[in-house]
Amino acid sequence: MSHVSAAADGDEERVVTELRHFADPDTEDTMGMTALDAALAAKHHRIVSILLEAGASHQKAKLCK
Repeated sequence: MSHVSAAADGDEERVVTELRHFADPDTEDTMGMTALDAALAAKHHRIVSILLEAGASHQKAKLCK
């Protein structure tokens, strides 16, 4: 499971674990969605905050445009 799918599922623990293991917060899945996109779409606000604190770019997120 990637941190993008973990963000979509609301799996905060998995997102944090992936980021601690140096996952790039701006990595895109095969559909071009970032973890920030997934968290925003699913309204997982705590995960959005975690990703932004980890350096996720709101400029790369499609849903922020």
